[in-house]
Amino acid sequence: MFKKYRIIRHIIFWIISLAFKILVWGGFAGNYVLYIKKATIDLPIIASATYFTLYFLLPRYLLTKRYKRFWLIFSISAILFTTAQMLIMYFFKYPIVLGINICWGAFEWIKYSIGTLADIYSIVAVATCIKLVIHWYTLEQAKDELQREKLHAELNLLKGQLHPHFLFNTLNNLYALALKQSDKVPEIIIKLSELLDFMLYECNEPTIPLSREIKLIENYSDLERLRYGNKLNVEMDLPESTTGVQIAPLMFMPLVENSFKHGVSTVRNNPYIRLKLHISGNKLHFRIENSWEANGSRDDQGYREGIGLKNLQRRLDLLYGSHYSLSINRENERFTVHLILHLEYGKELIHEH
Repeated sequence: MFKKYRIIRHIIFWIISLAFKILVWGGFAGNYVLYIKKATIDLPIIASATYFTLYFLLPRYLLTKRYKRFWLIFSISAILFTTAQMLIMYFFKYPIVLGINICWGAFEWIKYSIGTLADIYSIVAVATCIKLVIHWYTLEQAKDELQREKLHAELNLLKGQLHPHFLFNTLNNLYALALKQSDKVPEIIIKLSELLDFMLYECNEPTIPLSREIKLIENYSDLERLRYGNKLNVEMDLPESTTGVQIAPLMFMPLVENSFKHGVSTVRNNPYIRLKLHISGNKLHFRIENSWEANGSRDDQGYREGIGLKNLQRRLDLLYGSHYSLSINRENERFTVHLILHLEYGKELIHEH
């Protein structure tokens, strides 16, 4: 944006600078024409000092933290530009353009040199401040862009890790039933094809309708129920309407998958899973509870530290920051996970990434 309109910005800057000097000093002296001539003659040296500072001293020395050399060259250049301006004033501006004969002694020369130095470098100082602000803003924009790209790349990597992990578990289920020559294999293949379609074509979007995520959960649960049969009790309490609600894809699947893999798979008698999803205002509550065999093959660490759950926690950190809550509790032979998402905040952040 700044580079696109650079010439226009510079023209506006010099017009404002000249206008300010003419209006202030011309009004003070009551002679605007005189100060138009003065400002026009002074402009080349002032512009030269300004651009020398902006495009040579700043990028080469100040912004690279070579401060001693910066101040040395700055001091030398200030003396040279001031001397050049004084010579133009003494031999050209006053005697030829303005028709004023002057004869300065050493004291007058020093006095007017100080005034000329202040005149030149007041403009240089303003231009330098503007340049530094633009430089800082550009750096901040670049940092933000790099951060967004980094987060986007990390989210894609996390999705890429989740897909094969999810697919691997489902294929294991299919393989187990195929060995038993189960007549449920064709149904599983159809369900699996729907899951693959979701992963390949819908999961690459930043957000999907919540209804689509619910459908994915139902398909996965159906696959697992085919494997466990009647011995597994799955209860789902899902909202009737989710119109307009969008979430990042595969946000709940790691929790559902963990309940099956690290929860009910360790239970010998009456395994169950209870899932409830509801929306309250701008918050989405996802709660899943499953049985856990306290005296059996316990898999506490597996549940808490599985690939899918670690993946989910990292994605939540990237997409929602501190605007989510994830609690995992084990008590009385049951695991309970409660996830709360702030939908409005998540929507903005997901689209930004």
